[in-house]
Amino acid sequence: QKFCAWASPHHAYVHVIETRPADALKQIVEQYQFASLHVGLSLEILPTLERAACFVIDGDHNYFTVYNELKLITQHNKPDLILLHDIGWPWRHRDIYYDLNTIPDKYRNDPVTDPNLGILPGHPGVFPEQGFRSNGQFAFAKMEGGPQNGVLTAVQGFLTENSDYQLFTIDCVFGLGILVPKSAPYYSQIVTVLNPYVANPLITLLEEDRLQTFINSLNKSQPVPSPVVISSHAQTGRSAYIDLMKRTLLNLIYSEPDDLVIEGRIWPEHALTMIGLERLNNLQFCIEDVLERGIPGDFIETGVWRGGSCIFMRSILKAYRVTDRIVWVADSFQGLPKPDREHYPLDKDLDLSGRSELAVSRSEVAHNFERFGFLDDQVQFLEGWFKDTLAAAPIKQLAVLRLDGDLYQSTMEALVALYSRLMPGGYVIIDDYGAVAQCRQAVDDYRNKHGIAEEIHTIDWTGVYWQRTR
Repeated sequence: QKFCAWASPHHAYVHVIETRPADALKQIVEQYQFASLHVGLSLEILPTLERAACFVIDGDHNYFTVYNELKLITQHNKPDLILLHDIGWPWRHRDIYYDLNTIPDKYRNDPVTDPNLGILPGHPGVFPEQGFRSNGQFAFAKMEGGPQNGVLTAVQGFLTENSDYQLFTIDCVFGLGILVPKSAPYYSQIVTVLNPYVANPLITLLEEDRLQTFINSLNKSQPVPSPVVISSHAQTGRSAYIDLMKRTLLNLIYSEPDDLVIEGRIWPEHALTMIGLERLNNLQFCIEDVLERGIPGDFIETGVWRGGSCIFMRSILKAYRVTDRIVWVADSFQGLPKPDREHYPLDKDLDLSGRSELAVSRSEVAHNFERFGFLDDQVQFLEGWFKDTLAAAPIKQLAVLRLDGDLYQSTMEALVALYSRLMPGGYVIIDDYGAVAQCRQAVDDYRNKHGIAEEIHTIDWTGVYWQRTR
């Protein structure tokens, strides 16, 4: 009603899409000359509409629907603004399905239809007679997390293919997301308006308390598994701490933001990592997901440069007070090897062995860990060429395997030595898949040889990842 009331004097037009419009909605649309009601599925109606300047997405909160809505919306034009509801808990990383018949089988995440099963903040699974329940009105994914699950996951997938958009999130009433084109002439004005609300710890705290009150009212006298939320203050502090770690490792604290550093397109002079913000976000997602779902195993990066990604791994373990996992730091600490043209002919034209800026000593990397207070027993170094160290490494299980070796040889040696130790449900991340043809070919060859069919997901212009399922 507010949209329609605003549109009339501004000569704007409002299109409303709804599968089952209530009588009240029909009456509102009928009151206004500049409004139309389209009855049906958004994925069927969107292609029939002309360009719109602003979209509000607040329908079927699942990966398949939201991701494809965003693709359709931006297929032939670039909207000035896209607003998304339910980008926070509970549908941030968990699908909800109002009509399973509209969702292809491969995009259904083990739907729960039992009205007696509910979900709780801080718990990835379901609980009988507790939490937020469907009451028979919808289904939802049995487990939270994973590569194609939830509204925020869909938006992140869209952003990896549409880097011109910037996402702003506000932690209020199940979460509000705002997508704005970075190239828009009004971009800086939007940023100025939103900055007081984005990552605002008070708003986050209020939302967490609101959710706790909401859940308590649903549970009434039912006992709640502990912890439902570890602590509003701890959650807020943890998020702020992890965000600060990312900005510190990218050296965004004491210098003006550099898009090339943020996007991970250069070897920065001072930053401790060159992988950029989106790949750090992906690393955070993978680690938090395996922690939440209890996937056993350590974390490793093969090819660490100044150690920034591994420092970030260790910081997340600290944030979650995890003391029984190890971060393995694997590198020659001499730079890249000379191409082995006899055994790996694809590397013959990729000789980075002479690039001194890529040769960071073990002592320098260890010092970087020490500066953060992370040089402890939960950090183990594997020094040497991958062919000499990885196969014999005393690693029993891995939950996150991150490869950043550039060469065909380095990538293949890491996969051969370590992939078998990656637990089902764990993640493998390939940093150079999009940028380095030799790396991409090694990954494709290994996957084809071993029948690995899990879908590869794009992170940004170069990074990809997949989740091992078997």
